[in-house]
This record gives sequence, structure tokens and C-alpha cells, in this order.
Amino acid sequence: MFEENLQKKFEDIFKLKKVTYDLPGESVEQDVLFITINQAKSVIKDTKELSRVEGSCFIYSQRERLKFGYLDKMIQKADPALTKNIFFFNLDTNEKTYQNLIQRGFDFMFFYKNQYDPVKGTITSIAFNQ
Repeated sequence: MFEENLQKKFEDIFKLKKVTYDLPGESVEQDVLFITINQAKSVIKDTKELSRVEGSCFIYSQRERLKFGYLDKMIQKADPALTKNIFFFNLDTNEKTYQNLIQRGFDFMFFYKNQYDPVKGTITSIAFNQ
């Protein structure tokens, strides 16, 4: 539903090598955006799929490589078409983890709207009456 769309948007906005819904491993992979979905309310109405997604993201990196303001700067530089349905807040939350390794993050709300057209099957035969 919305997962692929959100992941692609974050890849394009933050220009990181990897954006994932996976949890970080014990090795604490650096310069990867980890997405956590806290709540997703979806409804299908007529031919539209609507979702309101609340979540948070964080990145592990070295302090020198991920300065305060990087996340906001990338959001401001991004194409407005990418950010128009995403509300970012609590930018640059900071948690020191080990020596110079930090965890920076943000919270977001994503409003997703898409056409819903489920597969209805295939025509296998046609019978004509005369």
C-alpha cells in the first residue's frame, strides 16, 4: 500500500544509500534511514485508498558526518512534490550512543492517497447465445 511510496520519497528527500523498514542490527549500520511505523489508519472508499501514517525515523552516523540541521536542510532542498503530503516534526532528535556515534531522527505524518483497483480475475472463456 503506502510503504513503497514512502520509502521512495525518503530516498529522494534525504539522499542516503539505504532506507529501510528493518530494525538495525547489532552492528548499528551507519548512514541508513530506519523507518518505524507507529500507526497507520487506512480506508478504501470507492476507488480510492486513503491512509494516515504516523511514524518516526532515525539514522546512526558519526557526529562529524551528520551535523545538526542536515535533516531540515534536505527537506527544504527537496522537490515540494515529494514533501507536500508529509508533515515533519521533532526534527534533529539526538541520542549519543557510543563515542562519536550518534542517533538523529524525526517524527512524521504521511497522508497517502492512491487509486484502488483490485484484481477482479481474468476472462477464461466467452459464450455467445444466438
